[in-house]
Amino acid sequence: MCSLPGHRAATGSALVNSVRQISATVGVALHVAAVGAHVGPAQRQDFRVAWLVAAALSAATAVVGARITRAATRTRKVLAPAATQATRLTDTH
Repeated sequence: MCSLPGHRAATGSALVNSVRQISATVGVALHVAAVGAHVGPAQRQDFRVAWLVAAALSAATAVVGARITRAATRTRKVLAPAATQATRLTDTH
């Protein structure tokens, strides 16, 4: 969202949140469909494996999200001085 102009920030935020909600819904639906395909007492181990896979995927997503956030923060810190200098050069006050 940092690449969006200020007047488009609300639209960008809404789009990001919509994609997150749809992705979560699809993920849960796929997980339930996979786990619920064969229900019975003998499938207890299958449930455990499915939930462990879901937990591992959640952890991997958290790691990727943290790395993306750090990279974006570093990029902003690098670009901020250049943007400030460009603003000073173009400022006519």
